[in-house]
Amino acid sequence: MCEIQEEKLISCQLSFYPLGKDKVNTEVEKVLELVVESDLDYNIGDMSTVLKGETSKIYDLLERITNITNSDFTMVITISNT
Repeated sequence: MCEIQEEKLISCQLSFYPLGKDKVNTEVEKVLELVVESDLDYNIGDMSTVLKGETSKIYDLLERITNITNSDFTMVITISNT
């Protein structure tokens, strides 16, 4: 009989900083839109966003953020499995 393993849950604190743009809000709003649509638990703060959910969904979101932006950026990420 095949045992189905439940995917582990992680937390991720994410800060996104567009570089070299006069209007950074456009890029930040794109990222926040992806967060809201992600089906993850999230808490959007002034300086960072905290995500909670399955490991694969969080990494998928991080990849989507990387691919959707139209500018150079710095993204600071802290991940915890506790």
